Amino acid sequence: MHNDSNAIKGIEQELEGLNQLLVHGPTLTFQHNASVQDAKVHASWLDTLDQAWKKACAQIGEPYKPDDRLQSDGGLDMTPYLGEKILHLYVHEKTRLDKFEIAGATGGAGQ
Repeated sequence: MHNDSNAIKGIEQELEGLNQLLVHGPTLTFQHNASVQDAKVHASWLDTLDQAWKKACAQIGEPYKPDDRLQSDGGLDMTPYLGEKILHLYVHEKTRLDKFEIAGATGGAGQ
């Protein structure tokens, strides 16, 4: 019985550690091209890319505009991945995951 109790405590501690890793995810940088401002967002691994984008807009003080485009630092359109969890994007290496650009609906990085 005592061994079972220790095993359960050990499992609970491991789960708490995993939970902390998931909650305390990466820091992402979003550049808002129109205002030339950057936002550093501390995202959870379980946040979607869209949630992180909205946090960045709030931090910069610019309205979130769904018709704007989110691009990777390398210019990849991230729109198809907005509903994906940050962890999923990181594991599947869709793009460099630490810097993004918020571009107007008609402009790109050089806007």
